[in-house]
Formats: sequence, C-alpha cells, structure tokens
Amino acid sequence: LNITASELKEARLYNTAGRFLGLETYGNTTSGELTLDVADLARGNYILHAVFEDGSVQYKHVILQ
Repeated sequence: LNITASELKEARLYNTAGRFLGLETYGNTTSGELTLDVADLARGNYILHAVFEDGSVQYKHVILQ
C-alpha cells in the first residue's frame, strides 16, 4: 500500500474493529511517501491512520482486494 501526502510523518493500519494490526511505517517527510506491506493481510476493509508533521491526524477507509 503506497501512501503519498505532503508532510506525512507516520501511517498505521487498523482493522474495522479498531485493532492495530502491527503495520506501521515512518517516512521521509520531504517526499511524503510511505509504504505499508499488506501482502499477508486478508481481503477486506481496513482503516488507515495517517499522522502529519503538524500533529494532525486523518483516517481513511481502505479496501484490499
């Protein structure tokens, strides 16, 4: 799963019940690009938790097919 956003600092993946899946990554904030290896996850719905340099947090719904 490739994530690109300016000033992106950290990304974590949770299941829809809110359980942290142990997948997190810290990135190069100048490029704002992060990658999460989701190859071992089952197809389905997940929640991406993205943290930015200014401390703001955004959540995005992710569907793995």
